Parts: sequence; C-alpha cells; structure tokens
Amino acid sequence: MTAEHTGTERASSKTIEQCSAYLKELHERIAHRFLRPEVRTRAYRYLSGLLGEVGRKNSWQMAEAIGEARPRGVQHLLNDAHWDADAVRDDLRGYVVEHLGDEKSGVLVVEESGFLKKGRSLVG
Repeated sequence: MTAEHTGTERASSKTIEQCSAYLKELHERIAHRFLRPEVRTRAYRYLSGLLGEVGRKNSWQMAEAIGEARPRGVQHLLNDAHWDADAVRDDLRGYVVEHLGDEKSGVLVVEESGFLKKGRSLVG
C-alpha cells in the first residue's frame, strides 16, 4: 500500500514553503504584541511547534520541538512574559476569518476526533 493510501504521506517541499510563508505572515500580524525581541522570536518558534508533529504539547515537548534544552523559556512565554492574550486572540481570529471563512454567512467547526459522536450527523 502506498503512502497516499495509508494517510501517512509527508508534506511536499512546496507545501512546507507555503506553510512557512503563512506562519511568517501570521507572526508578523501578532509580533507587535510581544514587547521584547527574544519573546517575539520565541512566540514564532512556539507557533511553529504547535503546527508540528509534537505528540503532547506540554512545555517539555514544546521546548524540545523548538530547539530549547529546557522548558523554562516556553513557560516564561506562556506565564510570565508581558503580552496581551486577548489582543493576540483577536488578531488570530481576524487572520482565520480572512483566510478560512466568510464572516457574514460561515461557521467554522473544527472537530479533531475523526469519528462521529453519537447523535451527530455530517449532513444537516
């Protein structure tokens, strides 16, 4: 069975380049929310890690995924660094609406489980 049929195929270099461009665009949109340059840089790497293949996204695994030896930098970003989480959320929402939705008529529902829950249907 080919990778195409198993669902385990790797992203092509073109897809990776596109994702990288989108990630940079997204980071440019929120970067000004992080006052210190090292926090701004870590936020970019953290976003990259969130999109990666990290099994459990806790601070140890995320630190490892973004090339840090210890989780303190990730913990600092999430707990101690000064940035406005509500403003970042609003920036991210705007980005998602621009790229994925029609604000007037659309609803985006993300369902990760991969199977239908009891009483739910894919057609409405």
